[in-house]
Amino acid sequence: MKDEKPGSARAERRDAAENRQRILATAIRLFEQFGVEQVSMNQIATEAGIGPGTLYRRYRNKAMWFRVSKTFKRIWNTIGKSRRNSD
Repeated sequence: MKDEKPGSARAERRDAAENRQRILATAIRLFEQFGVEQVSMNQIATEAGIGPGTLYRRYRNKAMWFRVSKTFKRIWNTIGKSRRNSD
């Protein structure tokens, strides 16, 4: 068993969540700006400030990424609409 400091697993999960958010925001921005076909996985990694291995561990290819980003946009739009309706 590894000797881990209390809370170290939590910090790793927080970093992973931050990476996912940064990847998602970067990819959506690049896809909207240049189109999905014109954006490479390496470009997403570079722009997000992460290594390509981190990106490929999470998303094997752009097709997988595009499905995730479409789902995120749908959720984001739903949240925005509910916030506007509650004002």
